[in-house]
Amino acid sequence: MNNFNIQQNIPLAQHTTLGIGGMAEYFVEVKTESELMEALTWAGNQNLAVTVLGGGSNVLIADEGVSGVVIKMSCGGIFFKEDDDGVSILASVSAGESWDRFVEATAERALWGLENLSGIPGRVGAAPVQNINAYGVSVGDVIERVHAINISTREKVIFTKEECKFAYRDSFFKTEKGREYIITSVQFRLTSQNDIHTTYKSSSQSIEQYFLKNKITSPNSEDVRRAVLFVRKNIGMLDGIYKSAGSFFKNIVLGFEEFKELQKIIANEYQDKSEIFAPWHWILADGTVKVSTAFLMECTEYNKAYGTKSKNGVVGISPLHTLSIINYGNARSRDVKIFSDNICDVIQKKFGVEIEKEVCYLE
Repeated sequence: MNNFNIQQNIPLAQHTTLGIGGMAEYFVEVKTESELMEALTWAGNQNLAVTVLGGGSNVLIADEGVSGVVIKMSCGGIFFKEDDDGVSILASVSAGESWDRFVEATAERALWGLENLSGIPGRVGAAPVQNINAYGVSVGDVIERVHAINISTREKVIFTKEECKFAYRDSFFKTEKGREYIITSVQFRLTSQNDIHTTYKSSSQSIEQYFLKNKITSPNSEDVRRAVLFVRKNIGMLDGIYKSAGSFFKNIVLGFEEFKELQKIIANEYQDKSEIFAPWHWILADGTVKVSTAFLMECTEYNKAYGTKSKNGVVGISPLHTLSIINYGNARSRDVKIFSDNICDVIQKKFGVEIEKEVCYLE
């Protein structure tokens, strides 16, 4: 290969925010789309599987490592242009660009749409895959289209918003068919008109409380960004505070009848917790109810006071945010898997509901 080197047996722990993982059989970092094409062609010729890695912030890598070729996406670039409607701004961003650097750039330009998603680690290419969601905003709401390459055929494809099939922290790209593509860039439709979202309610995470405390009465998008960064820092969810993969579990979405059964259990056994952590559930537009997984965990031994009581004392719960599993020492992937499986089992037994892991497992 002319522009870069395929490396062998590269430790992947250093490329993840959890700091966990075995070796990549082959590893290559690409900084342009042409380098990506070259890497895919090489992998195809060698009949090797391809695994894509961005910022490594939402992954748990097997202790045994990852077979085939791991491609680290480091292609950056942010381009803004006015749309014909005179109101919208279209931002085209390369998949390897830092997500938070991009959000910062939108706020600096007084654009609205992504400020609530400030402080989330990782790269832009992962945003549509996860349909990242925080503080009442999902990225899929402002994505216009997604550019991708088919791993096997190297064909370039453009996905519309509808074709991305965005749902709560989910998308087409998480499906078996969707995993056949590598996202190369994403186009976002933002607005210069005030479009503030501050309705998210939580016992510990309130943008509105930040505004009240700082006497901000007419917040702009940069004010919202500062508020979100302040909140995320207080719950230990900014990159570098802890070795974690962010929120390890999704919140739960239940039908109304299922929710009523859960509510009975909470009222009978955990009313004191319910009052402390209110609100811990939200009725959605379709009549289903979103339930805080963090609240349910707080009703178990797996709460913020848990510390490092797990196997070998190396894995535990963040003292600032219940959903965050922390690598407190030389944790291995199997330690985290056992620990997270135990949490799922306890929630199932206590409340009769299943929680879903958000972190992707790579092997």
